[in-house]
Amino acid sequence: MKCPELIKLLEETAPPEAAASWDNSGIQIPGTREEIKCLAVALDPSVANLEKALSFGADFVLCHHPLLFKPVFLHENANYACIVRMLMQAGVWLYSAHTSLDAQPVGPVRWLADELNLSGVCLLEPLQVGSPYGFGFCGDLPEPMQFDAFMQLLSVKMPVVQVRICGPRPGSVKRVACCPGSGSSLWPEALALGADILITGDVKY
Repeated sequence: MKCPELIKLLEETAPPEAAASWDNSGIQIPGTREEIKCLAVALDPSVANLEKALSFGADFVLCHHPLLFKPVFLHENANYACIVRMLMQAGVWLYSAHTSLDAQPVGPVRWLADELNLSGVCLLEPLQVGSPYGFGFCGDLPEPMQFDAFMQLLSVKMPVVQVRICGPRPGSVKRVACCPGSGSSLWPEALALGADILITGDVKY
C-alpha cells in the first residue's frame, strides 16, 4: 500500500480535526518510504519499541501516544534525538492517532460501555453541538447495582487493572460515565449527566 493511502485510511477513522487542541496527533516523523509493506503498532514511541519495529522491517510505525506534545530542541543525548535520528536514517514513518482516535465514538474507547451493556449511551464531552465526535461516554446499566457489586463487576471486566477509588462511594450505581486516560477533569460533565460514578485512567494528585 502506498503511504498516502494508509494515512487516508487512518484519518478516516481517527480524523485529525477531532483531536484535542493540546494534542499532537498526526505525522510525527515524515518517512521517505513510499510503499508500506510492514506496519508496526505500539502504545508508545519509545526507543525500545521503535528498535523492535525496525528489527521487524517496519516501513511505518503507528503509535497511540505522540512523540512529543510540544516542540523541543534536539539535545545530543535525549531519547527524542535518538528516535528522530533512528527513524529518519531508516526512512520510516512515525504516526500518532491519540485523541483523534479517542474522540471516535465507535472506537476503542467505547469497549467498556459494550462490556457493561450500557443503554442510552451518549458522549461525555462532545467536541461541539451536533458533532459525532467527542470524549468519553455516559450510559445506564441494565439494573442498578450495589456499589461493591459494581466494583466486583469492574474487576472481572478489567482483570489486569488495579482499581482505586476517589471521593464518596455511592450506595448504588445505575448511571456510569467513563473517560480513559487523564479524564478526571470531566467530573463536572459526568455530574451534569447524572452519573453515579466516573471511571477514568488517571485521577490527579
